[in-house]
Amino acid sequence: MGGSDMSVLKDSSVIVITAGARQKPGQSRMDLAAQNASIMAKLVPQMLEQAPDAVLVMVTNPCDVLTVVAQQVSGLPVGRVLSTGTLLDTSRLRWAIAQRAGVSLSNVHAAMMGEHGDTEFALWSSATIAQIPIRDWTNPDGERVFSEQSLAQIATRDDRVCVLNILGGESSEVTPVGHAWSGGNVVFGTSPGKGGSHMPTNLGDIPVYNNVLEGLADGHRFNAGVVYLPPAAARHGVGELIRVNPEMRKIFIVTEKIPAHDAREIRAMAQSNGVDIFGANSLGVADSWNHIRIGGALGGNTPEEALRKGSIALLSNSGNFTTTIATYLRMAGWGTTTLISSGKDVYIHYAAPEFAFALANDMRSKAGVLYVEPGGYYELDAEFERTWPPVNAETKAGPAERTDPVVSRFVPRHGEEMDHPELRVFVHGGLFLRTRDYEERHADLPPFLVLGGAGIDGFEDGFEIRFTNPNRLHPGQPGGGKLTRANPCANSLHVDT
Repeated sequence: MGGSDMSVLKDSSVIVITAGARQKPGQSRMDLAAQNASIMAKLVPQMLEQAPDAVLVMVTNPCDVLTVVAQQVSGLPVGRVLSTGTLLDTSRLRWAIAQRAGVSLSNVHAAMMGEHGDTEFALWSSATIAQIPIRDWTNPDGERVFSEQSLAQIATRDDRVCVLNILGGESSEVTPVGHAWSGGNVVFGTSPGKGGSHMPTNLGDIPVYNNVLEGLADGHRFNAGVVYLPPAAARHGVGELIRVNPEMRKIFIVTEKIPAHDAREIRAMAQSNGVDIFGANSLGVADSWNHIRIGGALGGNTPEEALRKGSIALLSNSGNFTTTIATYLRMAGWGTTTLISSGKDVYIHYAAPEFAFALANDMRSKAGVLYVEPGGYYELDAEFERTWPPVNAETKAGPAERTDPVVSRFVPRHGEEMDHPELRVFVHGGLFLRTRDYEERHADLPPFLVLGGAGIDGFEDGFEIRFTNPNRLHPGQPGGGKLTRANPCANSLHVDT
């Protein structure tokens, strides 16, 4: 009931609150929080004067925040101040999944979580149809209904790129090299106040605009964005890319030390708009098969030397060490497929779980290398247990099973036994690797994990999951020593943390 006469609420059992400031175009729900919190602080006491026993149901946005405000202002127990939260969003998600899969809504189990607004997200990993995970749901022809992202899709010849702050210090050195090696994949860049200028490259000048909208208005189209903005501006840059360009599909954030709240909003914006985020604090991605580099300096100034076509995929939280590992692989006679610099910020948007999923769908990759922090939640959530290799979409051919195609290793901290003559080479970011001979001669090694697959040049058949010294595994790490090495690696590569 509208109006300002509070007497109409007298002795009500339930009061549904919709009062508040109207959301303006371009304004997020959270932008309304302070204004509507002030309104609630005045209204709620007046409502309870008329209906002291009422249950309050908050609809005004941001409803989750204002529910807390109303509870604190009123002093009521939490059970008498409610909000619909993400209930409506969950209903919409379940309906969309049911429509896509062609099943009854009652068979879909999925949920939206978080704050009802820009930071909410879907729990895709737990979404099911009946008891089947949605990513495994197939149609009557046996084809998966929900798209499977492959590593081969991360950086392609069809991608067209817009670079934010293209004339900044780092971009001005990195972008021309990647643009030339990729055959000219950057269509334009932005630099506020420098619209009309150009970035010179070996393939011609890249136009520069004051903002993304100007570039689109000039006829340019792109599906990938690279963010070189300062930390405080990164969220706004990502928002601009998504808001003005409906064709946006992937964003690579080079910026480091992005505030955690901004990172959460970036993730939510991307998920709700079907955009993949890589980073932050990332050097982007590269594809050695197609000679593509997006969003950073992978491969250095001569990517053609380090990024050789092969069959090993790479995910590293260190941008520079991504190139180092690729170089060591090349020196050992192996090449690479897709290389991803995941970044090291508080929020890692594309981490080991995403890598594992895409790796399982990549027909080119026969192995994967992880360079990650030992014992982290991101790595514990990774599932390297999917059918390998994937069934070919065209020929329907492919083996049904195969051991997990990943070589992953946890190693001790920098400075531990560094003076040993048999210790090997790799020192970076506080971690290092040991040689095979050193491992075999020392029974007291710290724990490490290896996940391997047969059919990789240089490896013997039967290479399996194994742990060394399982009793020394850090609490929270998987293990127990149940799986052992069947046949050793044919040489001393073992390139991951």
